[in-house]
Amino acid sequence: MARERSDDPVEQILEGLGVESASGSAANDAAVDDILAGLGLGEPAAPAARTENRPRPESPAERPSAQKAAPGRRPAPEENTSADPAARPQAGGSGRPAEKRPAQPQPQPAPRQKPQPPIAQDATGEIRLGDLLDPAPARPSAQKPARSPAEDAAPTREVGRPSVKSSLEDSLTMDDEFTRFFTESVAVVPGEEEETGHVSLWQRLRKGRGVRQDPSGDTVMLPDRDEPTEATGEINLRGAVGEIKLKIAPQRVEAYSEEEDATRPIELDREPDDHTGGRPRLFGSREPEEEFEEEPPRRAEYETLEDGPAVQTDLESAGASLSLRVALTGILGAALLYLGMAATLPGVPAPAPIDPTLAPGAFLAVNLILLLAALLVNFPTLTAGLAGLVKAPTPDTLAAFAGLGALVQLAACLIAGKGYDPAAVTLFAGPAALLLAFNAAGRRLMNGVVSRNFQAVTSGLDREAAYLVHNRELTARLAAGTGEPDPALLISRPTELMRGFMRQSFSARPGDALARKLAWGQLAAGIAALAGGAVIGRSPLAAVSSLAGALCLAAPVCATLVSAVPSLMLQKSASRVGAVVPGWSAQEELGLANMILVGARDLFPAGCVRLHGIKTFEKERIDLAILYAASILVKGCDTLRDVFLAIIQNKTEMLFPVENLSNEPGLGFTGWVQNNRVLVGNRELMRKHGVDTPSRDYESRYTRGGRELVYLAVSGRLFGMFLVSYKANPGTRRVLHRLHGRGISVLVKSDDFTLNSTLVSQVYNLPEGCIKVLSASDLAALAPATAYQPASDGCMLHIGSFASFVGGMDAAAGAVAAERSADLVQAVSVAVGCLMAVLLAFTGGLVGLALPAMVLYHVAWAALTLALPLIRKY
Repeated sequence: MARERSDDPVEQILEGLGVESASGSAANDAAVDDILAGLGLGEPAAPAARTENRPRPESPAERPSAQKAAPGRRPAPEENTSADPAARPQAGGSGRPAEKRPAQPQPQPAPRQKPQPPIAQDATGEIRLGDLLDPAPARPSAQKPARSPAEDAAPTREVGRPSVKSSLEDSLTMDDEFTRFFTESVAVVPGEEEETGHVSLWQRLRKGRGVRQDPSGDTVMLPDRDEPTEATGEINLRGAVGEIKLKIAPQRVEAYSEEEDATRPIELDREPDDHTGGRPRLFGSREPEEEFEEEPPRRAEYETLEDGPAVQTDLESAGASLSLRVALTGILGAALLYLGMAATLPGVPAPAPIDPTLAPGAFLAVNLILLLAALLVNFPTLTAGLAGLVKAPTPDTLAAFAGLGALVQLAACLIAGKGYDPAAVTLFAGPAALLLAFNAAGRRLMNGVVSRNFQAVTSGLDREAAYLVHNRELTARLAAGTGEPDPALLISRPTELMRGFMRQSFSARPGDALARKLAWGQLAAGIAALAGGAVIGRSPLAAVSSLAGALCLAAPVCATLVSAVPSLMLQKSASRVGAVVPGWSAQEELGLANMILVGARDLFPAGCVRLHGIKTFEKERIDLAILYAASILVKGCDTLRDVFLAIIQNKTEMLFPVENLSNEPGLGFTGWVQNNRVLVGNRELMRKHGVDTPSRDYESRYTRGGRELVYLAVSGRLFGMFLVSYKANPGTRRVLHRLHGRGISVLVKSDDFTLNSTLVSQVYNLPEGCIKVLSASDLAALAPATAYQPASDGCMLHIGSFASFVGGMDAAAGAVAAERSADLVQAVSVAVGCLMAVLLAFTGGLVGLALPAMVLYHVAWAALTLALPLIRKY
């Protein structure tokens, strides 16, 4: 029984492309002729003469003589002129490497060929373009599998079917999106010079602004987006089937300006060292200033995934303890500060039972009890601070000295008894307790940073660990050509767990070593003030009060905040891009890198690759060329995927299934599509597999303006070529220029066979050597280092994107610079405090120093110290 024509527009188009429908029945090529005839591309075939498989002439010798004699037709350089069909390359090509291929069924006997009518010529002897564009049916493949019994039993199309015009119009009306793909999106590469003569209906159809048609008829050019268009941005395509309006949205490309980029703040240190040959590092130095024995970890380490809940519980418990310590110490410090001002300032009343004038003993006892309570609450700070003088350094030492000095003063006042004069001797217990409270606040802030980082690490997202490659031989091999004398390569690999996370989170910081030096200076100033108070005050109480005043005046409020605040800003900035940098040791390791590894997709995201045109050979169909290439590249190439998805309007269901897809780095891709071996790659790939390509002179006509050629070969014969070009992404360009300014070279891992180091450097206007596209051998050597590992060493975790990778590095660089500047300001504040304390001690003004003046002094230095980390860009 005859099969009725499907009313589904998708079925009609699939039938027109020769793709089998879901039911398994094969569509014939007559539908393609009907569609093209309706578009003005050819004449509809006679219904009585249509067959299910119409063969195509196998060589020019079999074509009608009128076609041979047609003037103005230049044969493609790769056409096979052999008249013997057996002499044609079989599926897979003569250059097909020996490989195991699935067994194919016995081929079906070739169908009876239909004689081709001669191509009509006009009065001038030229062939009408519409006749040339009438696509011939696909050649029967020598390895096409035999039809199954079910396929043989499938009903065939009825010969006497209704006219094509109504079906075509219905298809265009119901599925116009697919039609736009072939009538609006595909355009022509400028080929040979346009000849004068008969203008076919196809030329009139394609005669729109911004769309050019090659006179050879087998080349289509896409309009450049940078070309000027009318204000409406519309192109009207008129033909036999009606009018289609195409809106072109020109893509704006930001022009790069060195002056503009120079005004962008780069908040990264650039310190050359002996290891870089004078080239600046990202931040940090290769060798630490001093080596200290690290304090044993006080928290559970995250070594396995099962340790996660225990570590999180430990962090939450420590955070709760620190929060309680901050609250209690702050309350005790505020009470002590109030009592101290009540004793010296007449306008501040004191509670009657502990009035310093009427009951000095009770007043001193209450102060001593409150201070002892504050010291007991901060007992870990006292023990760690005192141990830091000889063991692992810690900023706790500065606050611990202030607290102990105030305790000694209160004890001396109690011992002095009636010798204590509340109006003449200032009690420094209040400032000492507040210093302890701010010290605990810095610890609490740092604990919160670590806890949030750990939650991000254990959130279950797929992450990659960035780490420095310690294989010097591999690093030197990959760095060849970059000009880096001492390369340090930072790469990433997928992982589930980064080892030593907690150890890195609480690793020693350079400010800790500086804090110990400042603590020794603080103690020296206290001893000098003790001597000055003894000389000027002529009493032990005056000497001890001078000691306490010097220790409290020289101690900084931000001893722990100088590292906690930059870490907080780092955590917030890195979390916005999905990165986690655990602690100072990780930040310092990131600073050693002078080379990074990124992917080609990172440099050329969506919109950076443009398709300029498509050319087919031997009158092959352009729609098939697009689908063949898109089926391979959408599945295999990350940079060319988007441009082909845009051409097919993201309708991936149109693509052919691809089997045995393989990538030959630097050359292209090979795969099997509908029992045909398809090659998509550059000239070298074609030659490797024995596919003839046009001459270099022929290629040069299409590659002007930085365009690259992508060849397509099907069954061992050149099928078509595509013209693509690359443009710079403005954001990526700014990042690359900043990296270059810091002495960071970029290694590119790419499966795009058209990319090379010279092309990338030219696109991003960078000198040769700062960007290197790795070769196939380099990628093979690097593969084990970038392969997945369940647990990996690393200094940063990120989600694998370029923004996350570089954004985490930038945030870490900003945190390092901010912390170093804050440490410097804090060192100046301690030095100034020590000097002032000694001067006041020898002038007699330290013993009766007003508490509000001391508080304002500390607030001013704290604001200046924290301003730099807060205003710095991360």
